[in-house]
Amino acid sequence: MSQGVPQSRQPNAPTRPGATVRSGAELELIGAALIAEYEVLREEIGRYQDHQKQIMNFAFMVSAAMAALAQPLFNDSGPKAENIRSVLLYFPPLFAMLAGLYSDRTIRILRLAGYINNHLRRKLASLVSMHVWQWEVYKGSRARGGHPFAYTLDKVRWLVFVLPGVGSAGLYFWLGGNLAGWRSRFGLAVSVLGVAAAVLIMFLAEETKGVGTLDEPDLDALDHTLVRTPPPEE
Repeated sequence: MSQGVPQSRQPNAPTRPGATVRSGAELELIGAALIAEYEVLREEIGRYQDHQKQIMNFAFMVSAAMAALAQPLFNDSGPKAENIRSVLLYFPPLFAMLAGLYSDRTIRILRLAGYINNHLRRKLASLVSMHVWQWEVYKGSRARGGHPFAYTLDKVRWLVFVLPGVGSAGLYFWLGGNLAGWRSRFGLAVSVLGVAAAVLIMFLAEETKGVGTLDEPDLDALDHTLVRTPPPEE
């Protein structure tokens, strides 16, 4: 996308009543400012996506630690092993916390995408008299038949947080754990709540369908204290 504003848009072009007539230099400056803000926001979205990858990698590391903890228990069933075995019941809340951090980054990405789509894009479109940055519009207009499959694939990534939580409770019982004492029953309750939280979190936010094109509040009206329109001359 060219970072300049078409020269054909002259200050004496027809404007709506009461609109401010801007010079070509002002239009160039406004266009450059909008594009610079867009680039900064895109970089921030990229950082949050990197955070998501790091969170998923950390989930794999915790899964490996869980497997390493369980490995010696296959050959040990003594009283001391029961204390170590009970630790497996407390992994699901950890995976739920990681799922929450991942979902937090998803929500932040969607907020940035919503601002670009519903505010920044409209300002630049009115400046250059053409539609720009239509990726979110494109995603929302795809045939409905393609969405369920894409939506399902979007949820597959959450298995990184859900399956290890279920597996840790399964390992506890596979390695000889039981519900004879209050500690094991409490641990099982913690596991169930952790897995349920991870499953709930996975449905809070998703990026597949994009953000909606909405009529949101006019930010210029909310930000009236920064730039005031000069009063008409008497």
